[in-house]
Amino acid sequence: MTVALMLFTLSTFVTFQFVRSLDADVTVEDDEFDVSLKESLAFVRTAPFVRLLTVFVTFESFVSTLWISALLLVYLERHLHIDTSWWGTMNASFLISMILASAYVFRTQRNSSLAVSSLLSVGAALLFGLTSHIAFALVALAIDGYATQLRIIQTNTVLQETTPAAQLPYVYSVQQTAYTFAFSIGSLTFGMLADGLPIAVVYLIGAALTVPLVWIGRQIDLTEDVIQST
Repeated sequence: MTVALMLFTLSTFVTFQFVRSLDADVTVEDDEFDVSLKESLAFVRTAPFVRLLTVFVTFESFVSTLWISALLLVYLERHLHIDTSWWGTMNASFLISMILASAYVFRTQRNSSLAVSSLLSVGAALLFGLTSHIAFALVALAIDGYATQLRIIQTNTVLQETTPAAQLPYVYSVQQTAYTFAFSIGSLTFGMLADGLPIAVVYLIGAALTVPLVWIGRQIDLTEDVIQST
């Protein structure tokens, strides 16, 4: 844990220096205006729907670290008490379900509900924390992988449908910066919790922390409906 904390501190410092370097203006040839991180942040702050999407993406990044491979390995060893060879199967279950979600969206061309997919992730985390059988753990991973991919597709689709193409670089630069930072904080947070608590309890805490995504997702769904109806 000490080594992880030292590496996290180092990566945070390097990221901070990188972000500072982005404050230098960069010329965008197509539109002939200067782009900076400060301007990107200003645009996101002044666009309510984009700001809501960015909050959702950032918080989703934080809670998604509940499912990182390192915690799954701890879960196998401490909670299920089975051979760690299942670790690959657990990761495969998560990733295959993401592929299936992409195939479903591509085939049906239907929008998904962020509130519903977030609720599925809450249920998956609860099941994962409460079960003591590998079969149910694999089901929980499949559910969360499917729901996570639906959210990724939906947030990008909504953003691209509601934001002028010229403004997308601003939004994505802010979102990816926030996503990376939140993922780092989440990895550290859940890692520290796993060091001091039973891993099953960590997933139950993660389920509780995922609940706000349902509310934020519902606000985005409602706003999207209003935008599409006008």
